[in-house]
Amino acid sequence: MAYYTIKGHPIFFHNRLQRELEDIALKDWSALDRIGARIKGATADKADILVAQLLENRSASTDFYKDYVYFDLTKDEAKFEVWYLLYDYCHLCGYGELVDLRMRDSTDEILADYDWKGRYENLFPMGETFELHFPIQPRKKQYTWFRKKSTPPYILQLQINASDIYRLCGDLTNFTIQSKSQVIRFNKRGISFEQSFYKPVSSANEDIMAVLDDELKRLKKPDSRGGGKN
Repeated sequence: MAYYTIKGHPIFFHNRLQRELEDIALKDWSALDRIGARIKGATADKADILVAQLLENRSASTDFYKDYVYFDLTKDEAKFEVWYLLYDYCHLCGYGELVDLRMRDSTDEILADYDWKGRYENLFPMGETFELHFPIQPRKKQYTWFRKKSTPPYILQLQINASDIYRLCGDLTNFTIQSKSQVIRFNKRGISFEQSFYKPVSSANEDIMAVLDDELKRLKKPDSRGGGKN
C-alpha cells in the first residue's frame, strides 16, 4: 500500500500498521475478500478507501501522530521495511531512485530474495543489497549533502545492505536509518550522515562487565586515608 497523507501528515504503511488497520476496517469482510485486498484491483481499491476513512476518523485524536504517523521499527522488521520506506520517501520528495544490483538473468538470485522461511510477505523487491541514487550538493565544512538545484546534479550512489539495518524511526518526512556502520538521516531537504553507536549484544555485555570489574577493584583498594584497616 502506498503512503497516505492525512491532515498534512504522510503515513508510511509498514506491514504491521497495514495489518492493524485492515483488521479494524475490514473486520466484516470474508477471508477471501481480505486476500483480494492484497491483490491489485477493485477489491484492493475498496480496502484502501476504508482504511483511509478509518484514519480520517481518528485524525482528531491527540495520539494520532504517535499511533499512526511516527514509526519505530527494529531488527527483522527494519531489515524488511527499509526498501519500502526509501521508495515512499523518493516518491514523496520527488527525487532519488532505487537501483536493483542483481543480475537480470539470474532467476535463482531473484527468487531467493522472496524466500524468508514464510515469515514475511513481498521480501526484498530489489534484493537485500541495493543502491539509492540521490542528487546532491556538497556543503563546505559539513558532512551534510543536499540535492543540487542546477543541472546536471552530482549523484550520490549509496549502497544499502538490509542485513546491516537494525532500526528505522521517525516519520516519512524526517527519519533515520540506523545500521551497524552509520546513521543516515533523511528529511525533505536531503540526507546527512552521523556516526553509528551500534554494538552487538555480546560487546555491550563485555563493556558492562569491564565497568563492574573496575568498580570491584576500586572498592577492594585500601583507603589512602585510613590504610584500609577496620
